[in-house]
This record gives sequence, structure tokens and C-alpha cells, in this order.
Amino acid sequence: MGFWETFTDFKRSTRIWLIVSLVLGLLLLTGFTLTDLGVNVTLGTWDPKPQWLKQFNAEWFHSHAYIPNIYAAITGFLIGVRIALVVLATFTGEREDKAALDRVDKTTQLAWQKFRDTALAFATDERIYTRLKHQTQRVNQRR
Repeated sequence: MGFWETFTDFKRSTRIWLIVSLVLGLLLLTGFTLTDLGVNVTLGTWDPKPQWLKQFNAEWFHSHAYIPNIYAAITGFLIGVRIALVVLATFTGEREDKAALDRVDKTTQLAWQKFRDTALAFATDERIYTRLKHQTQRVNQRR
């Protein structure tokens, strides 16, 4: 069970929520990184920054290090948690599949050993010899 199969196992609403928050996190990451580098980020004529942030330039990020760290934490949460959720679910699914397969293998091995022991107990040398002797006598009688 891979990453994509795990992702598609989630409900449709969960998948949409994961995608939307991942895209939002990537947009915030890009926007705040560009702002920190001194690039004025706008979408056409629309400036996505809130009014209180428009009055500051990239120096604001350098002089107020606490708030950019909060933005970085939120951005990391929006991106990292979604990916970690799917990856951990993938590992969990693979572990559960392996555990189920191990149980089936153990049951199969025990059943085969019991069958073998029973067959060996039934097919003793004396029984095989008696059966062959009886069959040989029957063949000789029919000649």
C-alpha cells in the first residue's frame, strides 16, 4: 500500500481538506519567503497582504522576528502535518498488512506440519508393505 493508495483511502472531504490546507501552506510559504526577500507579492492588482502588513516592507520581518516565526510554524503545520498524516497512515497500513500476512503464514505452517505429521503417522512402513503385498497378490490373481 503506497502513498497514493493511502491518500485515496481517506474520505473525499478529508482529501479536499488535506489538499486545500497543503496548497494554502505552500502559498503562505512562497508569499512570506518572497516578502522576506524584499519582493512585493501581489496577485495582479490585488495585494494579498493584510492592511496592517502593507505599511511595512521586508525590514519589518527582520526587526520583528517573533511573528515571522509564528508564520513559519503555521506554514510548517499546514504543509508538514498533511504529508506526515498520509505517510504515517501508509506505514500503519503496511504494518497491519504485514502482521496479517505473518498470521496467515504461521497458521499455514502449523496446518502443514499437522498434515505432515498425520500423514507420516498413517503411512508407516508396515502399512505400506502390507498394502503393496496385498496389491501384488491381487495382480497375480488376475493373471
